[in-house]
Amino acid sequence: MTKRLVLIIYLVFIFTGGFAAYYGTIHENQFLAGFGLFSVSIGLILIGINDIVTRESVEEDDAGYVSTYRGWSAIFGGILWVVLGIALFISAIAILLGQQKTLLHWIIVRPGIGIVGVGLVMIAYGSRILLGAEEERSSALAFLSSLPGRIYGIFFILIGLALVVTGMVEILFPATFQSGIAAIQVWLKNLKCQINPIYCGE
Repeated sequence: MTKRLVLIIYLVFIFTGGFAAYYGTIHENQFLAGFGLFSVSIGLILIGINDIVTRESVEEDDAGYVSTYRGWSAIFGGILWVVLGIALFISAIAILLGQQKTLLHWIIVRPGIGIVGVGLVMIAYGSRILLGAEEERSSALAFLSSLPGRIYGIFFILIGLALVVTGMVEILFPATFQSGIAAIQVWLKNLKCQINPIYCGE
């Protein structure tokens, strides 16, 4: 089975699942919405695993520009799709079981895993941008043109690392996390008061 055919099969999961999820949401069909998200999640996970295993990812935008990622840049891209797919998979299961409100409440009460997930997505995305596509390393001019994007990638990585650490603190030390949130809220309230005394009476 060729690589292109494999990718087409994966994309079928995404497009058909996306259509089903959209139709189910519009018509308030819980099963169809959940099944659609489930299909999309499987497609994303399979694409991510394919990128990680083959260490290669070729993308083409609407303008016909081709970007080829190999090695670690492809692996980080694969991790990005896998993490997003897992998040959608959990959401799909919750919808299929009618437990979406319970899941949302749990995420609000214990957001650590969600914060770690967002952090991992940002790290993977930032790392992929930082390493760049092969076309961005084809010449000195192409590399220089890609530098602004690579700098953004570093910021994404740093923010992602901070989120992962924050999420781990919430998971391992929830009381410390809640104390930190309360301290930040007090600091923001005092800051508003200093900026404009009208807020001091709140």
